[in-house]
Amino acid sequence: MDKETREFLENILGQLNSRFEGLDNRFDGLENRFDGLENQVKNFRKEANDRFNNLEEGQKEIRSILEELEPKNANRHLELKDSINELKNNLSTVEIVTASNYADIAKLKKIK
Repeated sequence: MDKETREFLENILGQLNSRFEGLDNRFDGLENRFDGLENQVKNFRKEANDRFNNLEEGQKEIRSILEELEPKNANRHLELKDSINELKNNLSTVEIVTASNYADIAKLKKIK
């Protein structure tokens, strides 16, 4: 092999080596970016799972509160119903007594 051919081949090998080094650097950069994306996805999934768990806990608390309120509301309803019925009875009694008083007043006026 003559000197020119050898230099030519060495030149080509040098260029190929430079290009391969460039490709290696680019692949390293891509790997770093991929690792960064992978970490971001992991963090996102962890945050999403944490938020989902918090939502589930909140729903359980709401269910518990509603389960406690339901019987209380039923009892309040019955108490209010009883109170209203008692007020109706009292009002009826007041009306009867008032009518009786008017009758007595009318008798007293008649006597006078």
